[in-house]
Amino acid sequence: VHGIILIQKNMVEEAGEGKSALADPEEEVKGNWAKAIDLPEVPVSTGEEGEDMIFKTKAKLYRVKDSQWKERGSGDLKLLRDKKTKQIRLLMRQDKTLKIVANHYLMDKPFCELIPMAGSDKALMWVANDYSEGKLAEEKLSAKFQTVDLMNTFKENFNKAREFNKFLKAGDTSKLVMAPVVSEKKEEVVEKKEEVKKETLKAEPKKEEKKLQQRNYTFLLLSLIHI
Repeated sequence: VHGIILIQKNMVEEAGEGKSALADPEEEVKGNWAKAIDLPEVPVSTGEEGEDMIFKTKAKLYRVKDSQWKERGSGDLKLLRDKKTKQIRLLMRQDKTLKIVANHYLMDKPFCELIPMAGSDKALMWVANDYSEGKLAEEKLSAKFQTVDLMNTFKENFNKAREFNKFLKAGDTSKLVMAPVVSEKKEEVVEKKEEVKKETLKAEPKKEEKKLQQRNYTFLLLSLIHI
């Protein structure tokens, strides 16, 4: 008991001097941490900085492996034109992981000839010298699109780009038609609008369902009153 009284006495004396006997946990961790975590920004290279995007669409990609079609992933399928050489290549990355699943130049016969996929009116297949896995390999690829219109738009742009590369290689510059550059930002805005539209369509049935529930509840109350 005497020890407890002494401790209390010391605490009162320290408090009288404007001090606290109990440490403030917040005061213990105070410090200028901004300097410690202030890291310099490091530019991230995608390998696409020296190219112009002339086409982009969503697709699901497949590849023949062990004599079977196997899915490689879904994502943005792009046509990119080199700013210096003007050559056009096809590049596709998986959504979220951004792993490259297709990477090849659009070449003349026997490569890059688009053929309708058996069993689907929204898919095309072709053969290409692909470099998506770090080494050149002849691959049989197939892309499936959300609609027939998207597939046809891809086909049109793909064939124009292939023809462009053919004239470029032959040095026939008089036949070259430069496709306009597509903005990434504009594409993002279009996608967001589509998402809002989908959410609105999803919300409308819920409203109707709620109205129906209210009507049923009102009818039930009226029935009970009459009883």
